[in-house]
Parts: sequence; C-alpha cells; structure tokens
Amino acid sequence: LLCVARSHAFSRSPSMRMSMASSESKGKLLVLGGTGFVGSQVCRVAVQRGFDVTAMSRRGVNPSPGDQDLEQVSYVVGDATDAP
Repeated sequence: LLCVARSHAFSRSPSMRMSMASSESKGKLLVLGGTGFVGSQVCRVAVQRGFDVTAMSRRGVNPSPGDQDLEQVSYVVGDATDAP
C-alpha cells in the first residue's frame, strides 16, 4: 500500500504548481511492507525519483544494509493490521 503526500498538489494555479514542483522534492511516500521483496524495490525506485520515503514493517530495518538508495529510507516498526 502506498500513500503519497504532495505539499504543492492543491495549488490552484498551474504555473504555481510547475514552479513549486521544480524546486521541491516530489513529496513524501509511505510504503507499508517496505522491507519485503516488492516493497524494498518500490522504496528504491521512489528514492531515485526524488521522494522522501518512509517504510513501515514489522521488522523496521533496512533489508539491504549498504544499498545507497535504501540507506535514504526512514524505517519504522509497525503493523498496519493493528487496531486501536
């Protein structure tokens, strides 16, 4: 599951959106299951495309220490199925 937050997404002016998009990161991305096989690939590509990435998983650790792209991801421990 992916969640993307873009601070400039709600700008009313198309020219304002374009100027803001070129000067800021693409946004923040939360990848649930980001340490698994598919999730880690999603994290890697998102970092390469300029997103600020957070990966949530039950382990909460980088699955490939030393990988330059995955070193830029923030890892947090959590379970998306936990109910309050």
